[in-house]
Amino acid sequence: MTATLQLEADARAFFEANGFWISPPLLDPVELAALAAAQDRVHAGDYDGGGQPAYRSWNPGDDPAALRKIDNAHVVSETLGQLVRHRGIGRIAAELLGAASVRLWHDQLLYKPPSTGPNGGPTEGIVGWHQDYGYWQCSDRPAMITAWVPFHDVDETTGALLFAPGSHRWGLRDEFNTAGAFFGSDHDAQRRAIEAAMPPGAVFAPATAAMSAGQVSFHHALTLHASGPNRSGRPRRSIALHLQSGACRWQSLPHADEHLCARAMKRLGRQPGTPFEGDPWPTLWP
Repeated sequence: MTATLQLEADARAFFEANGFWISPPLLDPVELAALAAAQDRVHAGDYDGGGQPAYRSWNPGDDPAALRKIDNAHVVSETLGQLVRHRGIGRIAAELLGAASVRLWHDQLLYKPPSTGPNGGPTEGIVGWHQDYGYWQCSDRPAMITAWVPFHDVDETTGALLFAPGSHRWGLRDEFNTAGAFFGSDHDAQRRAIEAAMPPGAVFAPATAAMSAGQVSFHHALTLHASGPNRSGRPRRSIALHLQSGACRWQSLPHADEHLCARAMKRLGRQPGTPFEGDPWPTLWP
């Protein structure tokens, strides 16, 4: 994967207008196959990175039709760790954010199983509409971005990402993160809540991010996004690299203090107002 990609001016302009941007291919088939195999090993509990994940929503023996989410899988897999720390992705994130430096926030290894039900619902791995920063308010600012890396082609049939263009300019609102948010399965109910709270003149017009294997999507921490069920008949494997500007600082808030990054700052004996830096948050760029 290249670390030297220079963004065209129109890429930054598209991101600023829409809150997301999709890269040209950055990974080759050999790299993608290695990442998919590493994901399967992590799901099986076969760790080679020397650490423990921050959170696992699924373990061997659990419902095979459930969405699988593992936080900070990079510490248990050398292969995933190489991707999570890659300077090429960090450089793109820094350019899109206009940040002087970019660090890891945390990662999420995601596995969306094939659909098992006829009408949609949690067993189909639906991800509800939400803003990432709704969960990340232990950072004092939303100068944050997610790089989502699918390990194969994705489109509407596999449950591709859905973005609400321009929503990163609507602010952080509780109404945008209701009805179950990430784990919400009723997109229609969420849409009604969002539309009732949008600023005057805003339009909720979801865009499907169909991507070829090797492409990476980037979205701002305030951009509303979701994904539908996987009806392809095969698993959808991916990892989300959540990244932060080096300017981000820890703020202690009652509703945010249980986030894994806030807990890590407490374990390290840090004080509010200090940056998220050190081993848990490696620098990707520069």
